[in-house]
Amino acid sequence: MILLYSIIYFAWGLGMNRFGIEMEIARFTYWWQVISCYILYMVPISILLKNYSFFEQYSYGLVAMGILEFLGY
Repeated sequence: MILLYSIIYFAWGLGMNRFGIEMEIARFTYWWQVISCYILYMVPISILLKNYSFFEQYSYGLVAMGILEFLGY
């Protein structure tokens, strides 16, 4: 399960990074930052919320990531 989530979130994170670059919204400075945000942060949240649907897990992960972003400022 962890491997599956890691693959999905890594691919999704790379896609979102590309989208952010193309739309000139935001970008990761280094490609490996996708690993720290999407795998090391989102995967544990999804595992904790495994009884929810994938989309709910992802949504809660994004909320938690938003809180992390604001705390970083």
